[in-house]
Amino acid sequence: MEQYLELPVLGVIPEAGDHKQAGRRRFLGRPAEEIMEEIKLIVENDPKSPIAETYRAIRTNLQFAGAGQDLKYICFTSSVPGEGKSTTISNMA
Repeated sequence: MEQYLELPVLGVIPEAGDHKQAGRRRFLGRPAEEIMEEIKLIVENDPKSPIAETYRAIRTNLQFAGAGQDLKYICFTSSVPGEGKSTTISNMA
């Protein structure tokens, strides 16, 4: 993705043990309330963990990436389904 779009990767979230299970569920077509009950909010439940720190580092990188400008697009991607995009987006929010 980095080479194709010629854009930098701002961070990578490591595999999170028990936390990764939330990303393995299928969320398509389900009510948002039901989805949010299942997604692990690592930054809220374990704010001092290394993974929570990774989310904060990505947040900082996003702030610097848009220095002086409003960011129009942010892409969260992975190589296969179920790797935790929904979990990552929820924790970034």
